[in-house]
Amino acid sequence: SAAEALPPQPGAWALLPGPLSLAWGFKAASTLDSMLGYRRGRLRWLGTAGARLDDALTWIPCRLVALTLPLAAGQPRHSWQLFRQALVQGRPDPSPNAGVSQAAYALAARVRMGGVNRYGGECRAKPILAADQPPADQDGVARILALSQRLLLLWLLIWILGASACGACACGAWRLLG
Repeated sequence: SAAEALPPQPGAWALLPGPLSLAWGFKAASTLDSMLGYRRGRLRWLGTAGARLDDALTWIPCRLVALTLPLAAGQPRHSWQLFRQALVQGRPDPSPNAGVSQAAYALAARVRMGGVNRYGGECRAKPILAADQPPADQDGVARILALSQRLLLLWLLIWILGASACGACACGAWRLLG
């Protein structure tokens, strides 16, 4: 029948518990913020709600980036200091999260970022991050991209080790119960 030939609706996956439904929910909030996060017009209420939801969902991940990026940059002794600096330097940014992540990258890559930026034809002054460093150039962008790759690998390693430890704990618990 025609009903059997139809693929399942993507939204149905969101009803299943687990990582996939969390990812779909996060992507929906992020898309809502991207599309309507500008607080103007008839849908201002929806844009504001989407922006606030996105801010709440990315609050912890942005701080985890700021905390672990110095490790990926090979600066483990300075992790806590760079984390605190990223929090302080990122605070003046209008976004509660973007400023922290940007400050973490500027500090870890040792490049100055921020200043006047253009958004939709409007000039906006953003805080200067890592002000004592040279401005971002081609080498600085390459360092930032390399840091992103190393950070991803670090998080993947942490996830694998955590999953292995949980698996080992689960196996040990089953042996005790069996």
